[in-house]
Amino acid sequence: MQTFRAINRRLRRALNALRPEGGSMLIEVMVGAMILAITTTAVLGGLDGANKTNARNKARSVAAALAEQDQERMKAMPVAQLLPYITTPYSRTVAVNGANYTVVSSAAYATDPGSVSTGCSATAKTQTNLKITSTVSSPSTRGNVDIVGLVTPPASSGFTAGQGRVIVKVVDRDQAPIQGVNVALAGASNFSEETNAAGCAIFSFLPAGNFTATISDAGPPAKVDWDGLTSHVEAVTSTAGQTTTYGPFEMERPATINAQFDTRVGTSTVTAESAYMSINNAKLAVQWPTYQTTNGGTNVSAAGLFPFLDGYGIYAGRCIQNKPATVQNTTPDPNQTITPTVRVPSINVRVVNSTSTTGSGPAGQSSYTIVVKPSDGCSTTYPTQTSASVTYGSTTYAGAIPKPGYPYGSYTVCAQRTVSGVTRRGFADKYPYATGTAVNTVNETVDNTSANGNGTGWNTSGGIIRIYVPTSGSTQNGSCPT
Repeated sequence: MQTFRAINRRLRRALNALRPEGGSMLIEVMVGAMILAITTTAVLGGLDGANKTNARNKARSVAAALAEQDQERMKAMPVAQLLPYITTPYSRTVAVNGANYTVVSSAAYATDPGSVSTGCSATAKTQTNLKITSTVSSPSTRGNVDIVGLVTPPASSGFTAGQGRVIVKVVDRDQAPIQGVNVALAGASNFSEETNAAGCAIFSFLPAGNFTATISDAGPPAKVDWDGLTSHVEAVTSTAGQTTTYGPFEMERPATINAQFDTRVGTSTVTAESAYMSINNAKLAVQWPTYQTTNGGTNVSAAGLFPFLDGYGIYAGRCIQNKPATVQNTTPDPNQTITPTVRVPSINVRVVNSTSTTGSGPAGQSSYTIVVKPSDGCSTTYPTQTSASVTYGSTTYAGAIPKPGYPYGSYTVCAQRTVSGVTRRGFADKYPYATGTAVNTVNETVDNTSANGNGTGWNTSGGIIRIYVPTSGSTQNGSCPT
């Protein structure tokens, strides 16, 4: 207002200066009208702003009053009736003087910081309260009006009739408590809480009944349970008038086993392949789960594993009945990828076209198709190979299987070749080798059960496996079974 008065004075001084010059009356009237218009606009604008501020203040006062009423309403309610507000806030519309206000009532567990020292103690029954929040909003309030209060359970029990307490404890693999893990209870009503510094999620005032507890930690990285699941599920029960503790349940940062393979031929250790790998720990719900290669067999990866302190037993293959009596062990740490080398036993053969057993035996033959099939009920199939002269270390083996590594188990081994339109075959013949007409009917099972496979020596017990394929006659005509 002071500004417009100053403008008025300046305009009047200008008008008085014009009178000695004989200025027109019309100019004076126009200037006066302009002054009046400016002054009126300013006054009305000030009144309008004051009215809006006054209306907003009145609306916020109404909102505060509604929030206070809602707080009193919730404080008068039994604790059991407030529990649903934890997961599903109660919202309603209240009309006051023609204006609508939205009132939202919510609740949350509020643990006394002093309870951290007792943590999961079943005797700390008065340290968990309910925080109740009343939030009121309206287009006139320009924002929310919030009032927060506490509801304290009866000091004698911490819960009322028909209610109990459930405590869920979560630790890592070293039994250290984990804070901040989400524990959700699903039942007749749903609840959610995070573990405290003692690793415990405390659910007070629970209605008696059965619940499904889901334990999960988002990480990063997301922690896993014994079975590699990011959500661990347990059945829990709230018993009226009692505190029941469940756990501790172990959750840990996952590990990865990225296995590669080798085999033994004679005195040489060479790279091998395996389509499958099986691992195990006694705590797994499903024993000896199997993992399959994604790159042709040079390695097999198992990710998302719980890093047990005692590690995992591991072997190449997928048929549990064939696992070796003593398996390798590997122990990854949390959030670690390890690359163990897993042994694949070798099947060492010599494909020949002569039955001679003297000296070092007949020369091995190349270009014969070799078919290796499990004979113990395992359903794994293996690609055929072609016999060849293969060098391992400093030794060359003629008529051999180029990739002799096969998982532990029992097999039939057959070699065949087609010459001039006639296909002839021969089967595995272990030492002592068959002679005479018996050569035509031999078909011995190869037990690939030693980590080093069978030997490579000729005329030696446990040594090279002979496969005789004749070059003439009809006694061994036909293809290898597939």
